[in-house]
Amino acid sequence: MSDATGDEAASGERTTINKTAAKEMYCLSDKDLESLSPDEKRNPRNRHGATMKLYERAELEALAVEKYGSMDDVKAERHKRFQKRAQRAEQRQEAGGSPSAGGNKASSSQHELAAQDQETQEATGLPVWITERVLDCRSGKRPDLSDAPPSTSRQADGAGQAPEFVLYWLGTAMRGHENPALDVARATARKLQLPLVVATFLLYSHTFPTLRRFKYMLEGLQDTQQELRTQGQDLLIYVEGATEHEDLPHATSQARSPAQGRGWDALLRLASRAAVVITEDMPVPPDAQWLQDLKQQLPEEVPVWAVDTACVVPMRLLGKSYEKAWAYRSATQKLSRERINQMPYRNSQTDFKTLGIPEDKGERAGRQLHVPSDLGWQPLDLTHGDVDITSLLKGCSGVDQSVPGVDHQRGGSLAAYKRWSSWMQEGLNLYAARRNNAMNRDGVSRLSGYHQFGMISPFKIARDVHANHSNGAQKFADEYLVWREIAFNFCAFRWPELESLKALPSWAQKTLEKHSSDPRHEKSLPQLERGQTGDKLWDAAQQQLVDTGELHNNVRMTWGKALLPWVSSPEGALKMAVHLNHKFALDGCNPCSYSGILWCFGQFDAPKANESTPITGSLRTRDTSVLGKRIKADNYKDLEISPSPPKSRQKGISSFLKAK
Repeated sequence: MSDATGDEAASGERTTINKTAAKEMYCLSDKDLESLSPDEKRNPRNRHGATMKLYERAELEALAVEKYGSMDDVKAERHKRFQKRAQRAEQRQEAGGSPSAGGNKASSSQHELAAQDQETQEATGLPVWITERVLDCRSGKRPDLSDAPPSTSRQADGAGQAPEFVLYWLGTAMRGHENPALDVARATARKLQLPLVVATFLLYSHTFPTLRRFKYMLEGLQDTQQELRTQGQDLLIYVEGATEHEDLPHATSQARSPAQGRGWDALLRLASRAAVVITEDMPVPPDAQWLQDLKQQLPEEVPVWAVDTACVVPMRLLGKSYEKAWAYRSATQKLSRERINQMPYRNSQTDFKTLGIPEDKGERAGRQLHVPSDLGWQPLDLTHGDVDITSLLKGCSGVDQSVPGVDHQRGGSLAAYKRWSSWMQEGLNLYAARRNNAMNRDGVSRLSGYHQFGMISPFKIARDVHANHSNGAQKFADEYLVWREIAFNFCAFRWPELESLKALPSWAQKTLEKHSSDPRHEKSLPQLERGQTGDKLWDAAQQQLVDTGELHNNVRMTWGKALLPWVSSPEGALKMAVHLNHKFALDGCNPCSYSGILWCFGQFDAPKANESTPITGSLRTRDTSVLGKRIKADNYKDLEISPSPPKSRQKGISSFLKAK
């Protein structure tokens, strides 16, 4: 049996697939399928539309073998078709866009966004597509980038020390390309005729300062530091406990206030010397809380701007949160298409000419290779190949060593683009058919860890998917542009309630409150963390999370719902899900993590069960025994994971980004 079906059979995955997926996976035509007798079921997305035709995989495989000779021949034919499709997509990109984007209509509106705010664009050199995603954290509004910030008046009126530089506090956009926050910082520094300082801080006050998280981050920062230096810009890296002589005691319970950490003090000292502080807009803890603390502790005349670097449609653009995917899809479909077609990025980095930033590296280097004096700490240089990140972090007393790093997925843009480039060749086209099979690791992109820290450009992914017209690409686009971005939109307007039942719709709050006193079979924190509850499938899922830092989304939905009967209260179960996910997952502490966890408690869903159901009330049920019929616990527990290819500088980041 071929790799196209073997995993499904081994895992007990559903034995039927829809017509579109059948044609794509087995290279069959409508005429070929006429000889089969599919089951017909109501389409859950369109109850009044045509029924869905579901075909047995075994029958499809037999038909494909009869047509092509063997499943290896089917695979070869499928690969050939995917290659032709990729070539056509490249030709469309060279011709200036995709027909699906609206043809002449899209072309005629190509400069629609830029025309919305011509004055700002002329003053800053930044197109509206970028300026629309900047938030003034003090006013809660979009700042006027054409005005000089209040901090610049300190020198003129003799009050206080004159600002020395523009600071880009880099946190969750670990890339030197297609980075709107970096673009805003560069343009602002040029306008103010000040040096640009880019600095990042790994702090003990992170909610989960684990070895796994910090190792992954430093691997990403290694690529970022190297990339920025090739552009004439340094990246100052601070690691609490590694860049100073003394360490702080480690608090193993809840995160401490940033004010208690010397790392936070180092950040605050640096930021207080800046004309403007620019960072990313990440609307979840700890990043959102850090941003609030920084705003409150800096002098009022120092502006703090947060830039959306994660979404095609800026998370705050619509002015409200959405809780229904269909409504968000309707509100953003045109907006997404416009921005995918009009984003000012080219090849390996931002199009400097479009952004009004000088292209002369000598001029940029003279101004941007700037290290402020009196830092009080020694920036970490990761560009040398002999840096042992794990050993460095093991010397940091505030890093939780109980969650070790992973070797199968290396952090950084190089590894991220290698993964995407490889998976896009076939995985993207078959995404719709394979995405729900947890036993097939490559059925999904597995990019969530890279997205968590902005190591890969979401705009690059959107462009690539938009150029591919396969059924798999269309499904991936919906997950990426709707379900992923609604998570950011929701969190942006609902923080800091994300770990409370207040974040849920009223019907979910009511049903959980009604059943809050129902008897439960409570499990201890060690039982849950170690996957020793006695539920074989749940334990297998937890052990996968602990060992690999990854958990298939289809499994995670069942895993999260299982906590309600095991924790003393509904809110306690929600907090436990957050704890277990964020502590071990590479993509923890991310808006998509919060939306996925909250879905288990009713968010983005509707009542699906009888109100009298013990403990869960009218919440949708996903019992582990049901999933266990499709996935064998022992098989899932022992599911192997292929390692990342060895790190190599032979192929740079730019080679993955260049327009074909």
